[in-house]
Amino acid sequence: LSLDEQTGNFQVGKDFDALRVNVAAPGGPIDLIKYEEPQIRLEKFLNLGDDRNIVEVFVAGRKVVPFREASADRTTTFLTGSDKSD
Repeated sequence: LSLDEQTGNFQVGKDFDALRVNVAAPGGPIDLIKYEEPQIRLEKFLNLGDDRNIVEVFVAGRKVVPFREASADRTTTFLTGSDKSD
């Protein structure tokens, strides 16, 4: 496909597509045990997750979909399933 100059790693100037997820989303399909390794949380999201777990979508480095607006006092941590309250 000859896309090596556009994609493939995290170098500045390359396209960046990503999902920001919350594996512990209220009403979501994923059951979490008290502490699980990040790899297990990722596997659960890949196998069980749905739109309730997706917080933001980035395409070519631009945020294109904020599914939910994060409140000022809560931030979601990528694949940790923890919400931090101030």
